[in-house]
Amino acid sequence: MTADNDYLDHLRRHLGEVVEREEAQDRGYGLLEFRRETPPLSTVTTDGLRSQGLTALAPVELACTLWEGQRHVARHLVDSMAQILLRNPSRLIEYGFVVENDEALLKGTQIHAVLGCPSPFFRDGFGLLKEESGNINVQTITLLPITAGEADLVRDEGEDALFAAFWEKKPNLLDVTRETVA
Repeated sequence: MTADNDYLDHLRRHLGEVVEREEAQDRGYGLLEFRRETPPLSTVTTDGLRSQGLTALAPVELACTLWEGQRHVARHLVDSMAQILLRNPSRLIEYGFVVENDEALLKGTQIHAVLGCPSPFFRDGFGLLKEESGNINVQTITLLPITAGEADLVRDEGEDALFAAFWEKKPNLLDVTRETVA
């Protein structure tokens, strides 16, 4: 499946041009990679997950934005998370979900989980593509790499508590090698 024109135009407005496209093949979704030069960001999104009948409030796609030099990590997280969600199609996918691992997801980092949330990097409607009627056509959920302590904080106090800690300590959320805030 390829991104329909409205959705692809929506992504381009926020993320820049597509620099790499991986077709769906047998997995039910493709991957799109976008890059911005200033600052040097890479965003990987799913393309076609919205057609897979997942349990969500609206048809959903996933995205992960990291520094351009960590684009392979963004691609890995988006692809792995999409596969996990497809294996558990009855799991409700909405803002605030956390998927964690007992060990670091990425060797040499403290990242043990991802948080599904609105993008902290792209505002102005990035997360929702709406029809003229106001109905949501596609919801794009950003996967934010988080540490085990941060996942615990979300579980114990909610995602607002984590974002308050991010606001206070100002970590570089585009860098998977960052220190934890919890």
